[in-house]
Amino acid sequence: MAGVSHPHATGTAALGKVVDTRLRVYGIAGLRIADASFLPVAIGGHPQATLYGLAEQAAAMILQDMWINLGSLYEARRWYRLLREVCC
Repeated sequence: MAGVSHPHATGTAALGKVVDTRLRVYGIAGLRIADASFLPVAIGGHPQATLYGLAEQAAAMILQDMWINLGSLYEARRWYRLLREVCC
């Protein structure tokens, strides 16, 4: 019996039109996209590893923005640990 494939949705939130390069949604403050919806084309295999990498990058971007806003290394590290628990 052969395996059954199913598509993974991508490209529903165009990068540059719906979100910027830091994954922030235009027009909605505080909202970011960290899933496959902003990828322009479908991934050739299972997207899990790619999306884990994207989640890491999104977490780093959020922390960079928080670092600018918080100005505290302690707070940035604390938030990084919390984000890692949630996303990974």
